[in-house]
Amino acid sequence: MDPLHSNSTLLQVQELLKELLQELYIILLDIELLEEVSDELNIVLDNLLLEYDLDPKNVLEIMTSNSQNNFCYSSLIRFF
Repeated sequence: MDPLHSNSTLLQVQELLKELLQELYIILLDIELLEEVSDELNIVLDNLLLEYDLDPKNVLEIMTSNSQNNFCYSSLIRFF
């Protein structure tokens, strides 16, 4: 099996994306200006990628690997 699509990598990416969506929700509740949202989310994303030890290119590939993922993660894809 391709290491990128191994069960442990997929689970890590799912956990990262779940946490990222939760953080995005919190950020959007706290921030008034759209420009600040993007900056704040980029910081959170960088921290989560480091925490989960994931390469953003691999995360993007998994997010876009099928149409269901594209639909679920369409709001996050632009940050990768």
